[in-house]
Amino acid sequence: MAETIVYIDTNIIRNEQKWEKDFSQLNPKGIFSKLLDLVEIDNLRDKVDVGIPETVLLEFQKSKKENFSNCFSAFKNKIPLFEKMDCCDFTQLKLPEDDFDYQDYIKKIIEDLNNDKNSIKLIEIKWDNSKELLQTIYNKAIDNKPPFEKNKGNGKDKGFKDNLIWETIIQNAKETEYKNYFFLTENTNDFNSDLETEFEERVGKTIQILSTYNDIEKELNLLHALLDLDIKVKKHIEDEYFISQLKQTVSEQIDIDSSTITEVVFEKAIDFPSQSNGEMIEHPELFNLDSGEVLSVEDLSSYYVLFYTIKTENKEYKVEVLFDFETKEIMNTYFEEVNSDE
Repeated sequence: MAETIVYIDTNIIRNEQKWEKDFSQLNPKGIFSKLLDLVEIDNLRDKVDVGIPETVLLEFQKSKKENFSNCFSAFKNKIPLFEKMDCCDFTQLKLPEDDFDYQDYIKKIIEDLNNDKNSIKLIEIKWDNSKELLQTIYNKAIDNKPPFEKNKGNGKDKGFKDNLIWETIIQNAKETEYKNYFFLTENTNDFNSDLETEFEERVGKTIQILSTYNDIEKELNLLHALLDLDIKVKKHIEDEYFISQLKQTVSEQIDIDSSTITEVVFEKAIDFPSQSNGEMIEHPELFNLDSGEVLSVEDLSSYYVLFYTIKTENKEYKVEVLFDFETKEIMNTYFEEVNSDE
């Protein structure tokens, strides 16, 4: 089973009519296409699932059907403008019959995609406990809690479909054993951080609500580059205090002022518990500590090597950091200057 699931909101997959390119294809929004491409790469395949709640899927199908109908109607309405011209011949033109259902057509494409892409998980609403589900949504509407959106203009609450999506996610998270949960949505006004707290209270797990492809790409690459790294340690190395420690350590090693460091970019990590012969050790000098101790692979059960690109105002360095994730200490660094602008 995959370790991570990324649930998506409707606005991540649904395309506007003006962006439709080919009605014979799924043609989802770019962010969804890039996400599918990302989870199919070698280091993420079989580790990340993309969860599509039933409401999201139905909204997407409905939107595709509306786009098709609008474009097709506009096309048919324009045929009379050209058919009497000698240069135009529409006698061989094949058009859909009146009973053609484009929503069924696109549903078949989605089913084929679901069969081809092991990472896609279609998540149905569990209506067997519909009374509890609707009671929860009703209570949220009364109390105006997210993801309900209060329309102050007419006093009505807006967001029933958003709540169905959220409750579907809650149901699925309670029934699954993923290590990491994400929700990707561009609607962070209604799907806000309050829902991260609610998720933890109701499910007993944590979820991150993200809004851009770059956000989820960063999280997935970091999380699965540090495959077995505890989520708390992951957060630790992203913390501003740790970054400041790293800057200070590196600046001392290369004898520069830490304030001249303009960028610190995490690249990847190597864990030694999965190593048997040290084949991933590129620079043995990284394991010669200032104390005189020389570490071997057997000593590295709690160690990672973190790889960074660090830039100053006119130089760039590739930096390897020997990090003990039990003590949360930087044990040693190795660096190489890769370019210099004179």
